[in-house]
Amino acid sequence: MRFFSHWSIRYKLLSLLLLLGVTTFAVTGTIAYLKYLAALKQNVMNQLTGVARSKRFQVESYYQTIHHHAGTLSDDRMFIDAMREFGTAYRKMDANPVPAAALEAVREDYKTNFFPQMQKLNMARSHVEDYLPFSPAAIQLQYLYIVKNPNPQGHREDLADAHDGSEYSRVHAKYHTAFQSIVKKFGYYDLYLIDYDTGRIVYDEAKDRDFATSLKDGPYADSNLARVVKKCMATNNVEDVFFSDFEPYAASMGEPTQYVASPIWDGNERLGIFALQLSSAAIDDVMTGKRGWERDGLGQTGESAIIGPDHLMRTNARQYLQDPEGFLARLKAKGGSQQLLDRIRTYRSTILQVPVNFPPYRRPWRAKKEP
Repeated sequence: MRFFSHWSIRYKLLSLLLLLGVTTFAVTGTIAYLKYLAALKQNVMNQLTGVARSKRFQVESYYQTIHHHAGTLSDDRMFIDAMREFGTAYRKMDANPVPAAALEAVREDYKTNFFPQMQKLNMARSHVEDYLPFSPAAIQLQYLYIVKNPNPQGHREDLADAHDGSEYSRVHAKYHTAFQSIVKKFGYYDLYLIDYDTGRIVYDEAKDRDFATSLKDGPYADSNLARVVKKCMATNNVEDVFFSDFEPYAASMGEPTQYVASPIWDGNERLGIFALQLSSAAIDDVMTGKRGWERDGLGQTGESAIIGPDHLMRTNARQYLQDPEGFLARLKAKGGSQQLLDRIRTYRSTILQVPVNFPPYRRPWRAKKEP
């Protein structure tokens, strides 16, 4: 205070006024900044809320469209006739003994090709026999359409006729091209026809390892496909349509899969179940606006995603879609296991692979009724 004691009253007043002015300016500026920051945050939240509402509407519309499509196809005369014909042809093949060469070839294919891949992904069951088909028709059909298929895995659906002279191959050649066209035109991954009485997959467009096996007592009886088929078997409503959640599916080497299914009736007679495996790429297109994140108002890093109750994503991470190898490198640096990296590379997807623990996803999850 001695420093100011020799100041005149004039300078003291001027200094006081200057101090008050600076203080007022600082307080006013701080208040203005805080209000601007709050308004900015509110605008961002409003924008993100708008994006979330828009994506929610698009996703619900997508699944509603799938719901209607599955219900319509299961009631279509072509699929009713196909279900009956495939069922009859399957039973005829099941009544014949399996050639020893076919049995050995199927066993060797699982032992050499399928089982080692499951072991590499750290998802294998205890023994290769745990995956083997055991009914005569299942063994013979997997021999014809998987083991002897001239097309590689991922393109087995290109074989329409195995040319073995069987009733099954005749029926398969009759319907396969039309079913393949539906899968491709509407962006599905697979299409199934499943017998009501036995749960046997009498037709599988993609020819994965579940082809011709039983979903009641076969190798994949505990799968999400089997559970959604069981719901179809239990209903008495011909118009019912059921969806599964994403789950790893052993028949597809543990790849996350999702299904929609509806019962097939011919009048009052139960024939089977019509099922579709949904494509994760189609759902990604909805959530990413076909990779138009910035156009949708998400900037350079934002993303919209579907998160399950287990905190695992049901859609692919934006960083992975934009830069797969960079994403994997960062994941490895954070301690990601080699098996996890191998699975992502094999499936070309982060669905069900990486947990999401951001605060917005920690709120209690409530199940929503199926469409």
